[in-house]
Amino acid sequence: ASLRPLDAIHSVMSVDKVEALMDETAEAIAVQQEIDGLLSGEDIAVDEGELEAELAAMEADLMGTAATATPQLPVMPAVPTQKPVVAHTEPALAVDPERVAVAS
Repeated sequence: ASLRPLDAIHSVMSVDKVEALMDETAEAIAVQQEIDGLLSGEDIAVDEGELEAELAAMEADLMGTAATATPQLPVMPAVPTQKPVVAHTEPALAVDPERVAVAS
């Protein structure tokens, strides 16, 4: 009677499944330890030049341009160096609406 629960467990899980689960768990623990080491700054050897070049290449890829290409600026007009001259004109003469000639 006491073997029934054990038999039920064995029907669901085999020794092979348990070993596979233990292997997966060990791999997950190793990956987590590697991530922990990287986050804590252990064993990081970074070449700043390579890192900058990789970043520039990624940015160029996103922008759709070559890494060394510089953007072309639009040609702008020259800035005036003198104040503008305003022409003085005589105001228009006021026309009386009653004195306007009408064609007949």
